[in-house]
Amino acid sequence: MCKICMEEMIIYRFSVTFMPCSYRFHSSCIQQWLKENHVCPLCRFKLPTDDR
Repeated sequence: MCKICMEEMIIYRFSVTFMPCSYRFHSSCIQQWLKENHVCPLCRFKLPTDDR
């Protein structure tokens, strides 16, 4: 289950993204999330940004 949209994770119907922390989400859900946040929504694993 995608913990962002709370829908089932049907691999053959949706594109799935695996995060470096091993959690997985629907690609469209995590892409939207990462536009505003730079952490995993479940464990808060910090992701690299382009900020310099």
